[in-house]
Amino acid sequence: MAGCGISNAVGCNWNHGGRIALSTMVRDFALLSAHEFGHNWYDHSAVGCASWNSPYDVMKTQMC
Repeated sequence: MAGCGISNAVGCNWNHGGRIALSTMVRDFALLSAHEFGHNWYDHSAVGCASWNSPYDVMKTQMC
């Protein structure tokens, strides 16, 4: 996704929700949406696969 800072990004959030871009090429679009909107308040929590297990897990770095 152009302008995200990395070439393999599937979502971006600029200016705390000023503009959010999401790719439909992910298995769980709702999880990606929650992750990107989560960036309005949180940074990435850890390297690893995002999941619905907890807010911490939603903010992990990868959509696996």
